[in-house]
Amino acid sequence: MNTPETESRNVRVTGPLALLAVILLAVASARSGALALRDTWRTFKAGTSDFAVAYRDRIQPARPLLPARGTIGYISDSNDEGEFYLTQYLLVPLILEKGQRPDLILINNHVNNHAASSPGTGANDYAILESADGSKVYDFGNGIKLIDRRRQQ
Repeated sequence: MNTPETESRNVRVTGPLALLAVILLAVASARSGALALRDTWRTFKAGTSDFAVAYRDRIQPARPLLPARGTIGYISDSNDEGEFYLTQYLLVPLILEKGQRPDLILINNHVNNHAASSPGTGANDYAILESADGSKVYDFGNGIKLIDRRRQQ
């Protein structure tokens, strides 16, 4: 059984412990925020872009060749679901469908990301190859390709 004296002692002990816990939590939170801010500043100062900006820049040259609306295919050598959804976001209002069923297919090849034989660095620099079936393959030289199987008028 707890006597009033025991209850009073428990309150006195838990009060300082609770205060210490709150102080430690505040210090840990402040340290975490400071480290995140430091990393953000270093990234900003170095001029490096984050993944989403770098990926947007990679697929940007293909954008003028895509229709304003519709569905295009998407094939990647990676199983990264986040990259698929990022591509969908960057190409809105187009609908991205995994696979090669649509007549336009965007290929995201990570192995060839920074090939020395890139067609160019400008927005309209790309190589055009023609397949045996008559489809055109636009190679942007940065791992991004576009296969166009639409009938040419």
